[in-house]
Amino acid sequence: MQSVVDNYNAIMMTLDTVSSTERSEAGSKAAGLMKSFQRFCTYFGLKLGIAVFQRAEELSCLLQSKHLPASAAKHAASAFTASLHRSRQEDQFEIFWNETTAEAKSLNIDDPELPRRTRPPGRIDSGSEGVSYQRPADYFRAIYYNFIDCAVNCVNSRFGQRTFGVYVNAENLLLDTINCKGQEPSDFADRLQLVDEHFTDDVDSVRLRCQLSVLSASAVDEHGKDSPVLN
Repeated sequence: MQSVVDNYNAIMMTLDTVSSTERSEAGSKAAGLMKSFQRFCTYFGLKLGIAVFQRAEELSCLLQSKHLPASAAKHAASAFTASLHRSRQEDQFEIFWNETTAEAKSLNIDDPELPRRTRPPGRIDSGSEGVSYQRPADYFRAIYYNFIDCAVNCVNSRFGQRTFGVYVNAENLLLDTINCKGQEPSDFADRLQLVDEHFTDDVDSVRLRCQLSVLSASAVDEHGKDSPVLN
């Protein structure tokens, strides 16, 4: 997307040349693409995609690390959604809108327009008045907010699952036991309780506590009390 925006003018010039010189199918396709590139909504969509997907790409690269703990992954996802929530403020949209319209004008792209109003099919028309916008900025603001909301909901739907919370809790229980500096697993009673509640008969809670005690003692014996074993 960024490459397309960086070379937007060159792409439009190339499409214009191909559409005016070629009489084949390639010329017809180039003319269609040229018409699409000339519309403001295309440039707006590219800029909005870059604003969201660049941050999503950073999160994706971080999550692919094989040494990343689940708790750190959840924290990174929360930081991503918090960043998008900040971008969803009215002042941030105004900045984005002003920058995008100024760039579009410099590229001789068509001015932003409201879409033509159409009636929904009768089978789904409830008779209520549809959403109407007074200005193009209002219409594109709704797109801006909806796109950000969709990205936030997609991330939350994955990292907000109860099973992922169980995974984070179990992982933290093991890591804290290894790095607990000789403390007894009873200090992690809340996490142990969550493990018991989730796994019920699949885990012998008595044996688990004994094994965590052994694990903690072994880590202290090997690495010392003040040396974290794992992060």
